[in-house]
Amino acid sequence: MPAGLIGLGLALIAQADNSVAGAGFDVIGLNADGRIHTDHQFIEGVR
Repeated sequence: MPAGLIGLGLALIAQADNSVAGAGFDVIGLNADGRIHTDHQFIEGVR
């Protein structure tokens, strides 16, 4: 990833049975002060 961007994988877990309810990837852009400027989520359905 280029400087100023953070990539995070994520999984959504159902509390009732601990099954994976969804997943995705989050790309966070930081400004010059290191604070969050943009946040883009790419959600994948469970297959």
